[in-house]
Amino acid sequence: MYDIFLCVRDNSDTLLDTFKCFEECEKAGFEFTYYIYENDSVDETAKIVTNFMKNKKGIFKSDKLNTKKFNHVTSKDRIKNMVLYRNNCKNLCNNFNKYAIVIDTNITFSIETLLKIKNVLDDDEYNVCGCAYGIDENNKYYDVYAFKSLRNKKNIDYSTGSFINVNSAFGGICIIRSYAYHKCHYGIPMNNEDNEHVFLCHELQKYGNIIIVKQALCTWKRD
Repeated sequence: MYDIFLCVRDNSDTLLDTFKCFEECEKAGFEFTYYIYENDSVDETAKIVTNFMKNKKGIFKSDKLNTKKFNHVTSKDRIKNMVLYRNNCKNLCNNFNKYAIVIDTNITFSIETLLKIKNVLDDDEYNVCGCAYGIDENNKYYDVYAFKSLRNKKNIDYSTGSFINVNSAFGGICIIRSYAYHKCHYGIPMNNEDNEHVFLCHELQKYGNIIIVKQALCTWKRD
């Protein structure tokens, strides 16, 4: 079984597509427990999640925090808010399964995406986190704010093969060994160009490797 960790806000335009991906995986035999955290939505996001959770295992929490919405920028204020949201979401889980799946709301993926990442973790117990290769509408890796190579560079070296050992990545969806995920937390990184995933990955490195699985594709839908 897997625990799903999902933070949502004003995602009614993409959320149904993401949920459809999970339900296709469930039909194929995957078992999920959902931990979904919502705040300050002004669209139908909370209603969509409530309807989805009617026949699902897990917890949905909705908060009114009155925080500013920043969209896709790396300002310290936005990162501070994201740290709060992601830690609130993670803390909804008190009894975890073997693997944690952290995912963005504007991501679509396939059964193969999860299987290819899981295989990387199963094949080597020292691999603690496997990240999808998230692409945008231009077929380019989009999650550059979370990416850092072993040399702390922002450019991905494609010559290293199908599995890229990195200091930090996310890619829109990742699978983490739960024992490690729940020993770590999200925080504000020192570098202004980084985001909360970089901070988390720095902590996860105490427990093993972080791997980008290039064949585990997911697609980012611009919101």
